[in-house]
Amino acid sequence: MTKYNSLMKSALATAALGCALLLFHPGIASAQSAKQKSAISLDLTMGVLSGGATELIYDPNVDGSSYKMSELDWASRPLVYWGLTANFNLSAGFYASFAVKSGISGKTGYMQDSDWQNWDGVKTNFSEADSYTDQALILDIEGGYDFNIADSLKVGPFLKLGYLNFQWSARNGYLQYAPEYYPTTDSSDNYVYGPYTPISGNTPVIYVSGIGIVYQQSCFYPSVGLRATYTPWRRLTLVASFAVAPSVSMTETDNHVERGIIFTSTMNGGIVLEPRLVLRYQLSRVTTFGIDVSYIKIENLKGDLSATDSYGNDLGTDFNGAAASFEAIEGGVTLSMKL
Repeated sequence: MTKYNSLMKSALATAALGCALLLFHPGIASAQSAKQKSAISLDLTMGVLSGGATELIYDPNVDGSSYKMSELDWASRPLVYWGLTANFNLSAGFYASFAVKSGISGKTGYMQDSDWQNWDGVKTNFSEADSYTDQALILDIEGGYDFNIADSLKVGPFLKLGYLNFQWSARNGYLQYAPEYYPTTDSSDNYVYGPYTPISGNTPVIYVSGIGIVYQQSCFYPSVGLRATYTPWRRLTLVASFAVAPSVSMTETDNHVERGIIFTSTMNGGIVLEPRLVLRYQLSRVTTFGIDVSYIKIENLKGDLSATDSYGNDLGTDFNGAAASFEAIEGGVTLSMKL
């Protein structure tokens, strides 16, 4: 997490510096002195996010392939959030924005954990619990340029820095586990890790209470995008954009509270896709109402998986043993005020 904390500090410092430069930019000063459109506006947003994260654990083979041993699906369906955005629009066509969104903690669906421990694709363990989204933070820093294509149409590229930090906890559920306890030893004192009895209608259901697992994803990515702004008439504006990040950095922490084992991994690579559609209607000279719908998909991330006990003792590392993804759709309403 130290690496990502430093990245966040750098990103926030860059954003603060950028905001300060924009506030004193000659384009803003001239726009305001000439009584043109206000160059600065603040957006207050309330919305709902529906999605979640997938956590995968692989057992690598000698030949370089891997076998999926475990999958945990964490839900945020739905998650209510609020947001605040500062927008800076320059008369020369340049623009920038800094946006923050924060989720409201609470129960947001279910967490499901499945294991396939016999290397044959047959499920041997399963558990389900209430999924609580304990923390949800989304930060976006964006800057771009709009080209005038026609009187009512602008199109231009933009650059973006994105950061997500989500934490879930699994509470109060049930489990169905194979009855065998491994490893054992054979007659030659070699460790034996199977076979396990597959899940069936006869597998006992054991109910548990309290917090079983706490899982956190922190993700940082730079992306490039294209947006189109269409104003069919003076009060109505439609903005459509699409951004893609060809590389992502993510850290994840999986704390199995009951077992006293903490799994961590750092993953790179992957891809982020972000389409977005915004509709704005001007209510008055200084206020605008908006509807904002967006989608994000983060996938193809893999990395090493390390394990420690609750005292910090190293339990080993599985190379390329971790993978993760995140996917969500958002819908919100915005009230914007020009300054």
